[in-house]
Amino acid sequence: EMEKTMTVYEKLVSEREDLMQKLHEAEQKLDIVKTNHECNADEAKLRATMEQEMNQMNKQVKDLQEKLQKSKEENNALEDKVIELECTIEQTRNDLCELQSKEAEANAY
Repeated sequence: EMEKTMTVYEKLVSEREDLMQKLHEAEQKLDIVKTNHECNADEAKLRATMEQEMNQMNKQVKDLQEKLQKSKEENNALEDKVIELECTIEQTRNDLCELQSKEAEANAY
């Protein structure tokens, strides 16, 4: 009877040890799953942050392109004004020469 009890006891102890080992393995797997979940969450946050930064950079590029275009247009308008002023100066010189020529003729008489 004592021998049977000891065998049953040993069997229970062995089963208990197996269950403890299985529990330990399950806890390790759970830790891995938790870590993986945290990594996925971190990756999602990182992706969202990167996407936000990319959108911001794209907006800055667009703003700079608009400023560049505006600057080119202003530059073209200034170049046109310079050409117009050069023409006016040339015309004024011509008018002045013509006037001096007429003056010289008038003085000759």
